[in-house]
Amino acid sequence: WSRLPTICLEAFRDRHNFLRRGIRERVADVRPMTVAENLRMLRLEHLMDRLPKYSLTPELRVSDKQNIGRLEKMVIDSWDDVLGVYEKQERAAKAYLMACLGAHKKVAVVDTGWYGSGPLSIRWLMEERWKLDVKVDCLLAGSNASPTVTLPVIMRGRIHAYLFDWSRNREHAAFHARRNPGCNNTFFELFTQAPHPTLEAFSWENGRTAFQFGFAGVENYGTVREIHRGVLDFARCYLAAAQTAPYLLWIGGWDAYLPFRFIASFPEYFQRFFGSYKLKGTVGENAEAEDLEMLEGLMERCKVSVPGMERVALMESQETLTQGIEDEETASRDELVMELRALRGILTATEKRLERSLKRQAELEKRLAEQGAQ
Repeated sequence: WSRLPTICLEAFRDRHNFLRRGIRERVADVRPMTVAENLRMLRLEHLMDRLPKYSLTPELRVSDKQNIGRLEKMVIDSWDDVLGVYEKQERAAKAYLMACLGAHKKVAVVDTGWYGSGPLSIRWLMEERWKLDVKVDCLLAGSNASPTVTLPVIMRGRIHAYLFDWSRNREHAAFHARRNPGCNNTFFELFTQAPHPTLEAFSWENGRTAFQFGFAGVENYGTVREIHRGVLDFARCYLAAAQTAPYLLWIGGWDAYLPFRFIASFPEYFQRFFGSYKLKGTVGENAEAEDLEMLEGLMERCKVSVPGMERVALMESQETLTQGIEDEETASRDELVMELRALRGILTATEKRLERSLKRQAELEKRLAEQGAQ
């Protein structure tokens, strides 16, 4: 499942939301799409011959209100044709999801974040549109989207965010939304990527479901696999430790987010180790060279502060942090400087936390004293 099938199948439930996500929000892409690219993304290229009637051409950019309004009007006027295209996608998606469901009556759909539109779309399809005898729980790692958008569905229990949202662990939600603005979602998603292309659409071919994939991004596959190995190595080590201390497996959302929060406090870590990671700046398979930007380019565009000399890594390796450089006589000056800076960064963060804790302690003692006097 992915964003585009969600957008397309949303047409059966909410035309306004389909137009917003499928057309209006494309203005925010790194390179605003042309009309032709937007239609191809939505699998509506058969509407191309109707463009002249709405004073549109395939080459026009979907980047101003006039063009967006005309394109939306054309899609609305052709709404029966639009739903006809998506009926084929729905048939293929249903066959795929039914195969995944099997005989189960209760399932969980898990996504990284941040609005929950993907899991919610699957829930709507299964429970309401297809009326299957199944209960679907929607889980997100976190939700830092606008509270007016996400809180209603969270408070009604339609989505459960197990790390943070604006009703639970709000301090984490605020940190994620405001620290490194425009980048924290991408930083977090580095750990949940997969070494294969993004699903762009379902199709029904020769009586069975077929999958249409988009831009591959093969340059990132080595990094993704290395991250996966690191995650699995850590999980194995942690599970081994938990054999003698089973309570270690009871991990609350607050604690689970803290390692990422610590790393995100030092964006130079991402700049150094993942700066060349290539990101796709547009939705859809029609990616061109100018649609791609490296992570360090996103950080620069979002004005994420990375101190000049502190672009060295927060940590070069686990050994450097826990054991130091064993043979200091043969260590290069750069290695020693790197370890020193990493340790300084940790000490600075620890000192700030200690200062805040002492201040809070003094406040609480003062309040208790005042209450005792009363």
